[in-house]
Amino acid sequence: MKDKAQKSKSYKFDRQIFLAIWLGSLVFNQKMDVDFIWQKIIVPENEFSEIWQIIESEDGTPELYPSEVG
Repeated sequence: MKDKAQKSKSYKFDRQIFLAIWLGSLVFNQKMDVDFIWQKIIVPENEFSEIWQIIESEDGTPELYPSEVG
């Protein structure tokens, strides 16, 4: 997150910037995992309008899950 936040400060856009992060871990890849670990992640100041995680649904297909920070 620190690297992405730092890079976002150099972006020059007139519109919103969204960050989507693929959670490809074999252990932490479900919605309940995101709910548990997201509160423990420190999100530094950034230029993103929203931050989303891409997780696996119960049938294994990818789905977007919004963060509560962003």
